[in-house]
Formats: sequence, C-alpha cells, structure tokens
Amino acid sequence: HPPDGLDEETEAAGLALSPPSVAYPILQTYVDVCLSGCLEHGEEFAKEFILTTFLWSPCWLNERTLARRPWLHQKFYVQIDRLLADALPQYFERRKLESEYATLLEQ
Repeated sequence: HPPDGLDEETEAAGLALSPPSVAYPILQTYVDVCLSGCLEHGEEFAKEFILTTFLWSPCWLNERTLARRPWLHQKFYVQIDRLLADALPQYFERRKLESEYATLLEQ
C-alpha cells in the first residue's frame, strides 16, 4: 500500500511508475540490493522500507543466482526472505523461480 496520504491510483501515475506486470516483474535481486542496504541500518529500518514501499505485486521473479541455493550469493537471504514473507505474505508466496515464471510468459 502507498504511504498515508498517497493515493496509489492517481499518485503512482504522477510519479511515472507503472505497476509490475508479467512482462516487467519485480526482480528479487533488486529487492535484495535494497534490503541489504536497509539491513546495514537495522532490521526495523528494513521493515519500514518494505511497509512504505508500494506497488508490490504477485508479478515477482526470483532470479537470484542459484535461486535454489541462495546462501551461495546472498548472505542475507534468510533475513530478507523472512522479512518479506512476514510483511507481504500475499505477494511473497507467489514469487516464482525463472523456470516457473517462464510459463506465465507463454500465456
């Protein structure tokens, strides 16, 4: 949801933002970069970042390098995934690996 006082329907367009779509999904690696930086300032800061970010979507691609073994390339993956799952369960549970996401592109 958008921050208080910001109408997602009218303000997002004014910010030149388009919601994620099948063709242009949320990329997990971008979320990882953002939240890794937030975690440098503490878990509460990372939670606030998640909760004040809007336009979350089920169009979410987990394209981490070796996404089935994220600990090899993303040292904060457990913490990041837990924060996201707790704050955004309705979207996080629909996040897909590249092989799963490809089926959406074929439709």
